[in-house]
Amino acid sequence: MFTNMGLLTELRLDESRIKELPSSIGYLESLKILNLSYCSNFEKFLEIQGSMKHLRELSLKETAIKELPNNIGRLEALEILSFSGCSNFEKFPEIQKNMESICSLSLDYTAIKGLPCSISHLTRLDHLEMENCKNLRCLPNNICGLKSLRGISLNGCSKLEAFLEIREDMEQLERLFLLETAITELPPSIEHLRGLKSLELINCEKLVSLPDSIGNLTCLRSLFVRNCSKLHNLPDNLRSLKCCLRVLDLGGCNLMEGEIPHDLWCLSSLEYLDISDNYIRCIPVGISQLSKLRTLLMNHCPMLEEITELPSSRTWMEAHGCPCLETETSSSLLWSSLLKRFKSPIQWKFNIVIPGSSGIPEWVSHQRMGCEVKIKLPMNWYEDNNLLGFVLFFHHVPHDDDECETTMYSTMFIPQCILTISHGDQYEQLDNICFYHRCKRYWVSGLSYDSMYYDNGDTSDPALWVTYFPQIAIPSKYRSRKWNYFKAHFETPMDRGSFRCGDNASFKVKSCGIHLIYAQDHHQHNHNHWPQSSTESPGDTEDHRDKKRFYSFQRMKAFFNL
Repeated sequence: MFTNMGLLTELRLDESRIKELPSSIGYLESLKILNLSYCSNFEKFLEIQGSMKHLRELSLKETAIKELPNNIGRLEALEILSFSGCSNFEKFPEIQKNMESICSLSLDYTAIKGLPCSISHLTRLDHLEMENCKNLRCLPNNICGLKSLRGISLNGCSKLEAFLEIREDMEQLERLFLLETAITELPPSIEHLRGLKSLELINCEKLVSLPDSIGNLTCLRSLFVRNCSKLHNLPDNLRSLKCCLRVLDLGGCNLMEGEIPHDLWCLSSLEYLDISDNYIRCIPVGISQLSKLRTLLMNHCPMLEEITELPSSRTWMEAHGCPCLETETSSSLLWSSLLKRFKSPIQWKFNIVIPGSSGIPEWVSHQRMGCEVKIKLPMNWYEDNNLLGFVLFFHHVPHDDDECETTMYSTMFIPQCILTISHGDQYEQLDNICFYHRCKRYWVSGLSYDSMYYDNGDTSDPALWVTYFPQIAIPSKYRSRKWNYFKAHFETPMDRGSFRCGDNASFKVKSCGIHLIYAQDHHQHNHNHWPQSSTESPGDTEDHRDKKRFYSFQRMKAFFNL
């Protein structure tokens, strides 16, 4: 069939009904790419006849193949070899020295139990993908000799109980993914992965401890140890990672108050920290040392009752589903801390998601039901240096059962807050603040993908999204008497105001509000006096409520000496 096609460079038979290749395939001397992906009837790759010395890519993805021919070594130029999804493929053949050109090997979702020791011949191997190999129990130790290897993914290898001993330095390995494996610990020799940048141990239910030698991984940028419920202690020398670690996820590890080492608060390069679903009682003052921290997640910490000082660099914070934060004392401390943040000399946008069972606080000066609130700006607001900014409030409550089905599609989109400034019928958009909620949500990485996952279960706890928008963020072209109204509108493309928390629960916006923040308040003489009840005309009711809320806010600030 192929005897007169010697110049053919690509042969794509993917998704065909072919069962095997004719022996004349060996005469395609110029062939570079052979794709048999998704040929579900393809069971056997015959002994290679002739010369296929230029073949660089062989894809057998999701075929019924069980083994490779013994003379596979004749494919000396082969660089990419994929068996992903070949559920009948049980044994990888011995590798010949002349196959050193292979740089990518994909064995995901195969039935193999191990790799041959001759894997060491693949000296140019760059990526080794073995995800969801449910029969895989171990890796050969001589894999350490693969000096070009930059990534290993063993996600979903549920029978893999131990990671190999690393007997020599592997300076090129940058990514190691061990999601949902059965490992109980990492070997101290992990320190030989001197170039490691990302280590992921997610849903490793048997993981008990991490070695102190992790502190010697001075190139490590991200460490994910999520939903490892038996992990009760973290390494004592995390301080050693202070100049490199940027992302740390400890969510769902059932850590108690004393099980988070003090070194954690010394990680001065940290930008993202997730300590959700743990049993911590307070966020210590030491967190203020994390000067580069931009995202702090503390969702569903049932014992969390105190958030004191927070780093000024933080722009997104979540504490959804933390019931103890809603007590009178804890709530006052939280608002006190936030007010300090709003009045910080560093004026930039800031977002926080907190428990919302009580709705929007009564002292918020402008409140409306629904997804939109609009206020008239103060006279000469654009010249008032005392006006620092606007605090926006959006109260989220669970959808009713009959609403949930209509919101499934909308949860694929990112909710957003649209801010506008107006004059008469003329509206101009100031900002579009995306609501990147991370409640019970996390990302899983592979060597060739990133996927979003939700933790099991959901929550019906109402939430309050609070956003601070500084006055200086309004462009100069709108800073005049002409522009006198400010509006905040929360929506998603399909269903206004909905978002998702967990694998089922979805939420909608019930009400919203705006409160103005001043550097120095104009009503300090009212700090110690609550408004007296009086008979009001219908037209004065809303204005009186606004004043009552404002003075209530002043009293709270005076109490905390702000």
